[in-house]
Amino acid sequence: MTKKKSIVKLCIISVLTLIGLFLTFFSFVIPTTNTTFKGFFNAINYGYDVDGGVLAIYKPYDDTLAGHDLENKVTTTVANLDSVLSSWGFDVTKQGDNVRIEISETDYKNVNTKLGTYGVDILSLIGTSEGITFSTDATDGEAEGYVSGEYIEKCNFGYNQADYVEIVFTEEGKTKFKKLTQDAIDNGDGKIYMYVNGENYNANGFELENAVSSLTLTATNAQAAQALSLQINVLAKPMLLTQVVNNTITAGLNTSTGCFFGNQQVLLICGLALLLVASFAFLCVRYRVLGALACLANIIFIVIYSFLLQSIPLVTMDMNGIVGAVFAYLVLFAGIITVFEKIRQEYQSGKKIPNSVTSGFKKNVIPTLERYVFVLIVAAVFFIVGTPALKAMAVSAFVGLFVNYFTLFVTLRGLCNIYLPINSTNKKLYNLKREAVKNEI
Repeated sequence: MTKKKSIVKLCIISVLTLIGLFLTFFSFVIPTTNTTFKGFFNAINYGYDVDGGVLAIYKPYDDTLAGHDLENKVTTTVANLDSVLSSWGFDVTKQGDNVRIEISETDYKNVNTKLGTYGVDILSLIGTSEGITFSTDATDGEAEGYVSGEYIEKCNFGYNQADYVEIVFTEEGKTKFKKLTQDAIDNGDGKIYMYVNGENYNANGFELENAVSSLTLTATNAQAAQALSLQINVLAKPMLLTQVVNNTITAGLNTSTGCFFGNQQVLLICGLALLLVASFAFLCVRYRVLGALACLANIIFIVIYSFLLQSIPLVTMDMNGIVGAVFAYLVLFAGIITVFEKIRQEYQSGKKIPNSVTSGFKKNVIPTLERYVFVLIVAAVFFIVGTPALKAMAVSAFVGLFVNYFTLFVTLRGLCNIYLPINSTNKKLYNLKREAVKNEI
C-alpha cells in the first residue's frame, strides 16, 4: 500500500466516522417523508429509572368473565394492543388477569406531540368502557344489530396522495358488517354511524350505495388519519378494560432541579464525557499516533455499539445497563493498552516498528479471546439466573464485548496497518524508546 493510498483511506474512514457520529447523536426528519430519524443513541430503549415513565394497569370491565374465556380474551387483548402500540414505545404485558402497560416519559411526550390536537390520551382511551361500535341509528350506538370493535381485524391509514382510514373486519365481522350495511340501505336512511368512545364520530353518518364488508373514511390530513387509525386500533379489542392504576414512575436520575449540580442526568452525561476525554488524552499522550488511531477506533466502537443497543429488543439501558456499557468500554480501553504495551516491548526487543505493531496484535489475539470468553460466560449466566438488574447489565456488557473484540482486532488493527505506510520509521511519532540495536528484525 502506497503512502498516498493510505492517506486517502484514512480520510474516507474519518468522513464515514463523522457520518456515523451524526446518525448516532442527531435527530432529523427524513426527506420526502413524515418520519423522524431519532438517532441511534436517542432510539435506545432506556429504563424508567433513567428518564422516568408512566405505568398503567387495567382489569376486565366485565366482572362475569372467568376461566378459559377470561384467559383467552386477556391474552388476545394484550397481543392486539402490543401490535398496535409497540412501535410507539409502549410495553404491553399480561399481569395475571390484568393488562400492564408501561412507556418512558420521553416516548409518551413524543406520542402526544405527534398526535397533537387530533389525538386523545391513549392510556385513558384504553380504559374506556364505551369502545367502538357501528350502528344504523344516529342517536344510539347500540341499536339492534350493531357491530362492535371486537370484530375489527385492523385499521390502516394512508397519506400523501390521499388521506384515508381503512377499517378491515375479521371474517365473522365482514359478514356482520355487510348485513348491518344492507339493513341500513333497506330499512334505514342508507347511512352507517360510527361511535368512538361513546360519541358519534360523524353526526351526518357515512352514506352507503351498496352493502359493504369494510369501511374507508376520509381524513383532512395525514396526522388526522394516523390519530383516528390509532384510536380505532386501540378500541378494537375483544374485551373492554377499566383502568385501576395510573402512576408516574420517577426517574432515578433527577432532572427537575438545577442546571448542573442538582441535575443527576447532566452529571452522568458529563461524567461519561469526562471518561472518554480522559481516556483519549491518555492514549494520545502515551502512544501518540497509535493513541490517535485508537481514539478513532473508539469512536467507531461508540457508533456500532449504539446502533446495536437500539436495534436489539433485549436491551434496556437502565442504570444497570449503563454500568454494563461502561464496563464494556473499560474492557476495550484495557485491551488497547495491553496491545500497545506489547508493541513497545516488541520494539524494545529489537524489532522494527511495522514488525512490532504486527507482533503486538498477533500475540494478544488468543489471550484476549480467552479473557473475553470467560467474561461472556459470566454475563450469560447472569442473564439466565440473575435478577432483572443483573440481566440488564449482562446484556449490555455481552453486546459490548463482541463489539470490543471487533474494534480491537479488526478496526484498530486495520487502522494501524493503513497508517504504517505513511510513516513507519519515526519512533518519536509512536513514542517508542529502546537502546541502540545494530541488527533490527
